[in-house]
Amino acid sequence: MNNLSDQAQNLLALLAPHCEPTRCMIAGSIRRGKKDPKDIEIVCIPRQEEVPDLVGYKMMRSRQYIETVHACGTVVKGDVAIGRYVQLQLNATAAKVDLFMAQRENWATTVAIRTGPADFSHHCLAGKWVSMGYKSVGGILIKEGRPSPQFEEEDDLFYFLGIIPLKPWEREAFAIRMANEKQARKYLASVSSGRHHNG
Repeated sequence: MNNLSDQAQNLLALLAPHCEPTRCMIAGSIRRGKKDPKDIEIVCIPRQEEVPDLVGYKMMRSRQYIETVHACGTVVKGDVAIGRYVQLQLNATAAKVDLFMAQRENWATTVAIRTGPADFSHHCLAGKWVSMGYKSVGGILIKEGRPSPQFEEEDDLFYFLGIIPLKPWEREAFAIRMANEKQARKYLASVSSGRHHNG
């Protein structure tokens, strides 16, 4: 099987049972419906389990999740047990997978950013929250040391930022339009400044 979208769906089916309900999804160019995606991106929240330690128990990613990831391919970068990001090369097809492991607190932000495209994530999302005085710390928006309200889904983040929720396949055109409008405003501002100076 060479179709990356099909491979992504197969990988999703393997990982989802070991993640929190509805918290394992395809992101990136495949989610945006691009015709020729170059890789697979998945965002998930792995299930946790109690693991004994020296002072009692601690919560760790489930053994089943970790074993499933390793069974699917070779880990090229990152640590499946404790990391936030792992790059995987699938055993069956050698396709590259970027696996982003989120938490409930940063789920919506991580999904939105990883869905992209990059210009949309940087200019439309990050640019907006920066203008509101927030910064992203591990995918959690922080302002004056305090976190923003927790976003359950992408739409909650969009509404918080004052952006009408967009379908993944609409975001590239929106980013291009916003960039063009920004360039136009810069040009008009420079012309106005030049006229004022010349006067």
